[in-house]
Amino acid sequence: MVETYSDRAISGASMIRAGIQELLADAQAGRFDMVLSEALDRLSRDQEDVAAVYKRLRFAGVSIVTLSEGEINERHVGLKGTMNALFLKDLAIKTHRGQRGRVEAGKAGSGRAAYGYRVIHQRLHLTNRPVTLLSGLLVCGCCGGRVSMIMTDRYACRNHLRKGILQ
Repeated sequence: MVETYSDRAISGASMIRAGIQELLADAQAGRFDMVLSEALDRLSRDQEDVAAVYKRLRFAGVSIVTLSEGEINERHVGLKGTMNALFLKDLAIKTHRGQRGRVEAGKAGSGRAAYGYRVIHQRLHLTNRPVTLLSGLLVCGCCGGRVSMIMTDRYACRNHLRKGILQ
């Protein structure tokens, strides 16, 4: 064994991982002639990326052997690449459905409350947050009253609004 390559806690759906990039560079440099992996999805879960890794390793004269599939060939790349892509799609649907269910139940979808909300006893509660970032910062030049947003791009003094006077 020449080296162990690892990308802990980084999604296998991306090729922007230090471990896989180092593995490909070392293969190109001829440091080894075989990659041993637990399964093909440990290299990548993206169908296109699996094919690209396989192609680059084969070009460098490196074979891929996995504990679950044995020596990898084009058939494995096509079938397992497709299965891994379907797994990721299915996982995304299930995750989204679970998050939607949590939000509909009044809970935080991601486990953390979004800006303007707080979690009390696993339920979301709206906090007294400003309507816009400028709310509470602007003061009327005439009476010193607080200025609020009345439309998406328009502000007015609260005192003048109560009196029916818009400037």
